Amino acid sequence: MLCEIDILRALNHQYVIKLYEVYESDKYIHLVFDYLEGGELFDRIKAKGLYKERDAMNLMRNFLQALEYIH
Repeated sequence: MLCEIDILRALNHQYVIKLYEVYESDKYIHLVFDYLEGGELFDRIKAKGLYKERDAMNLMRNFLQALEYIH
């Protein structure tokens, strides 16, 4: 877990959530991230029903840019 935290701290990209702080207690590690409105992506996709090709293309482009940056 500590390796992943170090990686998250080093990331700085518009499509990757920002990690601000880490607090450790005896039992837990608490991570403080940006607040993101809109809920889960899966729920948004399900609620929308069908995506137009252009909307899906934009969503996937953003996702793949973030994945490329992290990689």
